[in-house]
Amino acid sequence: RHYANGLDAAARRRRYPSLARFSRDIGLSEETLIASFELEDRFHDLVLAEPCMDKRRQLNDEVYTKTFELYGSVFDIDLETTSSPKDQLVALLRPELEGRSILDIGCGTGDFLLSCARTIDHGRLLGLDVFAKNLDVPARQLQFRRGDIVRFTTGDPFDVAVTDNVYEHIAPADIADHLASIHRALKPGGTVVILTPHRAFGPWDVTRIVDNSYSGWVPARGTHINESTYRDVAGQLRSSGFGDLRSIH
Repeated sequence: RHYANGLDAAARRRRYPSLARFSRDIGLSEETLIASFELEDRFHDLVLAEPCMDKRRQLNDEVYTKTFELYGSVFDIDLETTSSPKDQLVALLRPELEGRSILDIGCGTGDFLLSCARTIDHGRLLGLDVFAKNLDVPARQLQFRRGDIVRFTTGDPFDVAVTDNVYEHIAPADIADHLASIHRALKPGGTVVILTPHRAFGPWDVTRIVDNSYSGWVPARGTHINESTYRDVAGQLRSSGFGDLRSIH
């Protein structure tokens, strides 16, 4: 048997030894995962080598648009939902979030802020994403805005900023600008919460079709162009003016 990308079954197993397992784990077909990996692998090198920020942004828009099409991703915000995959995370972060204004950077379909709106007392809620749809829900103090997540402004500052599995998608050349934007978006004494996979236990993106061992032996080759360690992130935060760093237990 031959497959769409020209690899027979034996060649596929040699090139992507963890493909079948990862396909079962994530619930996507092997063909979709191979197509996504080959697309993202090309993007990975291009964006890291690109010195121009605007061109990096164009590359990002292109690769994410294509991968979302492959995965069948839909960025609709469901205001009527009564539960969320982020409910557990909001409960974990409740001491940081309760009664505060919250900025969600890279908000996706808005699950995190929708959970905040339902489950905790809060101030203003704003979700920012390059693929978000502009939406205002005054009754919930909730707003979504389409916009860049590297260089951005928010008007009135927030008590808390959250980036949930976003940091690893930001090119190393853009991290300083990204963190500077977050710093400007926070009130004095405000808090940023960064959730990002640890490089030592990766890869965490579609590269898992090559290595799904969580060993860190194979570096990420997909859209995770910046899988980092705690030390990496802590150093970059300090360089951007953040202090009092701690991990979530």
